Amino acid sequence: MSKEDLRIRRTKKQLYDSLLKLLETTEFNNIKVIDVCKLSNINRSTFYDHFKKKDDLLLYISDQLKEELIKSLNIDYKFQNKKELLIKIVSEFNIFIDKNRTIINCLSTNHIALLLQKYFESLEEIMQKYLSKEDAIFYSGGLSSLLLKQQIDNNKITTIIDKLF
Repeated sequence: MSKEDLRIRRTKKQLYDSLLKLLETTEFNNIKVIDVCKLSNINRSTFYDHFKKKDDLLLYISDQLKEELIKSLNIDYKFQNKKELLIKIVSEFNIFIDKNRTIINCLSTNHIALLLQKYFESLEEIMQKYLSKEDAIFYSGGLSSLLLKQQIDNNKITTIIDKLF
């Protein structure tokens, strides 16, 4: 990732935060660029210096979410067993989803799929720190399916993990 100028990062962060604030009360399709600019106290021309349209700001937010989700996986902890590792990963995933539910609900199916794909790829890599390569592939694949199913069905999967171990 290239280093952006601090002013550019700050401007994007203000626009990001303003869009999130607006999404608490207004559907994405009803939000205008001028609304985001007014709330963030940023000139509209400055908005267009960074984003072509509000959808691009949403894409930027999606990319930031991917990074945040992947960072949540970088668990520096000594696990007693596989069950403990899996429960910790599920917990971190659920915290992330709950914290970002408003914005995730605004993402297109494609953006959500990319977000989850990146997470699941990272999941295998992280699990290899604690498990053999074969176990990491096996458990990350199964856990990825369970996490996705959990989001679709609104079920908690820790009880499934308890049954497995």
